[in-house]
Amino acid sequence: IGEAAGSHGVTRPGGAALNSGQVFGKRVAVAIKRARLQADKHQPDAAHLQAELAQTVGEAEAFVGSDSALTPKEVKAELQARMSDHAGIICTAGEVRDALAGARALRERVESEGLRVGSPSRVGQAFRWRHMVWVSEAVLSALDYYISHGGGSRGARAICSGQGTRQPEASVEDLSRFRFVVEQDKDRKEKILVRREGDALRIHTTTVDLEPKVQREFFEKGWGAYLIKEG
Repeated sequence: IGEAAGSHGVTRPGGAALNSGQVFGKRVAVAIKRARLQADKHQPDAAHLQAELAQTVGEAEAFVGSDSALTPKEVKAELQARMSDHAGIICTAGEVRDALAGARALRERVESEGLRVGSPSRVGQAFRWRHMVWVSEAVLSALDYYISHGGGSRGARAICSGQGTRQPEASVEDLSRFRFVVEQDKDRKEKILVRREGDALRIHTTTVDLEPKVQREFFEKGWGAYLIKEG
């Protein structure tokens, strides 16, 4: 829903639409379409495709016939609670480290025990939440690495610490418990990459490329181009 929604409907995409990835999704879709049009034609390896499909069908059948104690609903509840409590706006090194250990334990349990669904119509949920346990661990791995290497508060997260140099202020309450580490200049020059390697996640870093000069785009004036048919 756009910010400018009134009695006559939405006039432009606003914060909620952008957060949902509509603009980014549109750009990705157009890029994929153009890449496919420009790509060299090739004949898919039928044997490889059949093997992949057979594996996926086998996994789907295993979800329905599984005797695992874990269900997608239970995994979802645990995962969402952990991420909301420990990877939200207020973060501390110890809580993030503990959350990462919990996320890794959940992921390993899902990988070893599988998930159980009551009917084939719920197989999609099993695939989704089996994937999301990896995503949760990846986010917490990056956050733990960032904090443990001296990363400061930036973006949507305040890295709180007793050794922090700043704290929020209020007229009637002491907020020193929310003392936080300020953003470091070095953090803006490095990207943290998380890659799955086998049955584990590995952290890599790379330098941010600051060379390209991109002409500023005024989205408020040019948003229409992202909504019409392109390609």
